[in-house]
Amino acid sequence: DLYGDPAKPLGSETCPPVYPASAHEHAKAILHAADGIRSEFHLKDSRVAADMQAAEANAQKAQAEYRAAWKEEVKAAEAAAAEAEAEAKKLQDTAKTKARDARHAIDGPRLIDGDEAQREQRGQR
Repeated sequence: DLYGDPAKPLGSETCPPVYPASAHEHAKAILHAADGIRSEFHLKDSRVAADMQAAEANAQKAQAEYRAAWKEEVKAAEAAAAEAEAEAKKLQDTAKTKARDARHAIDGPRLIDGDEAQREQRGQR
């Protein structure tokens, strides 16, 4: 009454209370086929799992190789930068030395005279 009219025909009218032997044999055949399908899917699942594991291992190997190559590139770049910096320092030192030598060549006597003049003013001579 709560759910409307009852379904027709009643289950007891269409299904016998005791099934014949052929129905039991058919049920066994269905279950056997289902076991075969399950084992096939299990086999496929295990193959997929193995493929996924191999792919993950390959990805980790590739990532490790990439990191190693990147580290080598960084080391090479740092070495090149250090070498360039040393060369720049050397050139800068050479330029300073040449500039100082040029100043001494031009201003040297005046500086010496100036130093002597300053000493005389201080009374150090």
